[in-house]
Amino acid sequence: MHGMGENVQAVADLEETVPGPYRILRVLEPPSETELEHRAADEPPADRSNRDGESEALYHDLIANMSAGVYRLRVRMGACSQLPAEMMAAYEFVSDSYCELLGLAREDLQADVNVILKRVHVDDRGSFLARNLEASRMLQPFLWEGRVCVEGRVRWLRIESRPRVLENGDALWTGVTVDITERVRSEERLRRINGELRAIRAVNRLITRERDPQELARMACRLLVESRSVDSCTIVRLQRKRVEFVETSGGEPDHRWPQAVTDFASLPEFVRRAIDEGLSVARTRETDGGADPIVQDPAACRAEVAVRLESEGTVFGVFVATMSARSRWDEEDLGLLRELACDVAFALRSIQLERQLTMAQKLEAVGSLAGGIAHDFNNLLSIIINYAQFAIEGARDDDPVRSDLLAIRTAGERAASLTRQLLAFSRRQVLQPAVVDLNSIVNGMLGMLKRLIGEDVELIVAPEPALGRVRADAGQLEQVILNLVINARDAMPGGGRLTIETANAVLGHEFQDGQVEMKSGPAVVIRVTDTGCGIEESVVGRIFEPFFTTKQPGKGTGLGLATVYGIVKQSGGDVQVTSEPGRGTTFCVYLPRVPSPTESETGPLSVQPRSAGTETVLIVEDDEAVRGLAERLLASAGYTVLTAADGNEALALSERHPGRIDLVLTDVVMPRMNGPMLVERLAAARSGIQELFMSGHADDAGVLDGSLDRDARFIAKPFCALDLWRKVRQLLDTPRRRAH
Repeated sequence: MHGMGENVQAVADLEETVPGPYRILRVLEPPSETELEHRAADEPPADRSNRDGESEALYHDLIANMSAGVYRLRVRMGACSQLPAEMMAAYEFVSDSYCELLGLAREDLQADVNVILKRVHVDDRGSFLARNLEASRMLQPFLWEGRVCVEGRVRWLRIESRPRVLENGDALWTGVTVDITERVRSEERLRRINGELRAIRAVNRLITRERDPQELARMACRLLVESRSVDSCTIVRLQRKRVEFVETSGGEPDHRWPQAVTDFASLPEFVRRAIDEGLSVARTRETDGGADPIVQDPAACRAEVAVRLESEGTVFGVFVATMSARSRWDEEDLGLLRELACDVAFALRSIQLERQLTMAQKLEAVGSLAGGIAHDFNNLLSIIINYAQFAIEGARDDDPVRSDLLAIRTAGERAASLTRQLLAFSRRQVLQPAVVDLNSIVNGMLGMLKRLIGEDVELIVAPEPALGRVRADAGQLEQVILNLVINARDAMPGGGRLTIETANAVLGHEFQDGQVEMKSGPAVVIRVTDTGCGIEESVVGRIFEPFFTTKQPGKGTGLGLATVYGIVKQSGGDVQVTSEPGRGTTFCVYLPRVPSPTESETGPLSVQPRSAGTETVLIVEDDEAVRGLAERLLASAGYTVLTAADGNEALALSERHPGRIDLVLTDVVMPRMNGPMLVERLAAARSGIQELFMSGHADDAGVLDGSLDRDARFIAKPFCALDLWRKVRQLLDTPRRRAH
């Protein structure tokens, strides 16, 4: 009967101890003392022995079939001061599952109860001992959840036991140990996902109010770390594989690789792979952990994932998240991180588009102002420059008025240059593109550039021998190079080194980072690098704005780099700047590469300055002074000149004129009838008539975009006599077109 009573009590103790999921059905009710006495009196000894055996078997079956570990621990209380420490507590029973969960042999546990401390994680030993001490002193139920390290792996256990005080004062603790690793992981995963979702919502709210890209990246990293979904977060902003900024939050100092990032090559390999391949790349790396040598603690490992920041095909950089105590990221984790990366990339793209729009609006505003006066201003300059030239040609060399006339012409030419700059950065300048060689342009400017930069600046030129060709206005490319060199010279007041390089490039996916508006494909690049003072990061974003300058008052107009920007953009290219305060600046100008031209495309125009003409030219210009100027220039070259103030007058004159009209020189924009409409009607009436359009505004030239030979049939105002003579002669010497 004694065995049956103990087993029944053991089952009852277990029932009170085991947590809900492992609750044992009460199949045996502990009988009262009276019932036990009656059974003892009435039951034969053989039956009583059989019943005790069945009870024992049932007890062991219950224990053996439980995944939870079961133990019974006796703590001696009555004479503890007279016993050795190792004899004050001892296991009376440990199940196989209990031994397996702790990774300890039954003999080791029964020999020393403290052996379990070797398995408890070093960070959780304090809580384990504190709970034990409190429960023992107060004889209250013991409950502890924590980590143990078994065979190099960490698992979470829940240990729960209840005391029963025996008659001799000893405490008998019956306990159950359950593996809760999956539950903890699920809770952690749920907490992490909720944190990521909270971070995504917070970042989305941030997107609506933060317009600074670096501050946006910094706040996004901080929000993600504060949500406790990751241990550390880093955003690397790239431009053409150059690191613009690195923002990071969280992480231990020895793990913060972003501190060492200076360029693309210094990024970790798994980050570079994510940028190049567009993949999320995860890895685990060991660090110096504090766990026992026999334990490979996942807390001493780091799982890192890199996700490319990409929005609508534009790459802005990379998003890197790190989590300790994790060997891999599951698909749901990666999905949420991708979503967060997409949100950040979208925000960066939105900020950039807003900045581009603001820049375009500024250019449009100044361009509208410049364009509004360009037509009339260029007409006036044409008159001033050319009539000054007429007067110079008529004056004697010793005439004191001659120097005054030269000053007038020079001032007019400077005013014309200023007008071109105003129209250039607003992309409204009339360009005359041709297939050109950048190396030839640079070589042709070397003498002037050396004089410009002075003797205290070393000039290094590194041309690409097999440089491709570009289609652009050669004069405007000279202006671009000149402005960049002047900017570099001014950045090196104490001398330094100026390097001009040319190279071929292929613009691929890695260049589409949100700052580059060029299409992918072959390109030619010219780099202008100085060793000057550099540009502050806060200023870099504004250097191409019109009238923005960091120079002292009176030292700069703020049009130099704005002009560069406008010319390059109007030529279908892109300009980028890389600078570091105190270390210098590099400007890179990218232009689309074109096939090499044929000899006929690049051959010199064989026209003498004042080639005699016998043909008849009809001049149509609503400005009387410009009309008179053009008439005088062409008449001086021998042409027969007819003039009209507008399109209707020109058509009427054409009908009355009995002879041939070989060429019509017409303004593009005129009252009642514009130049292209006039030419169309004249061509229908007069077989083979040639046309030459003139204007000082790119928008006017845009009317002619459909013409295959627009460049040959257009002259920009203000023009000089030589330019007009060459254009007219070139057209008259080309094969005549058929009538429309």
